[in-house]
Amino acid sequence: MNPIRWLWEQVFSDDDEPAAPDQLVLLGEPAGESLAGLWQGILLGDGIRSVLKNVSSLALYGVPAFEVWVQYKDVDRARTLLRFDREARPDARQHR
Repeated sequence: MNPIRWLWEQVFSDDDEPAAPDQLVLLGEPAGESLAGLWQGILLGDGIRSVLKNVSSLALYGVPAFEVWVQYKDVDRARTLLRFDREARPDARQHR
């Protein structure tokens, strides 16, 4: 995760407040663009729209880092589709 984003969430995040169903949450951080595209294809095949963000501060130099975001109402179904339940499940963080 981007260290600046992590610090922002530590200072300004309110973990007690539940996310709205249409609020974007972080689903995961795929290891590369091809894996991100695969995730998006699987999700779209089941009707889940997602947003792919290149969050690397070095993206201009060809060093990408990706995040895949989905709506809060779809996060559990998306984790099941991508079989995150068989691995360590990443926390869904709210988009601020």
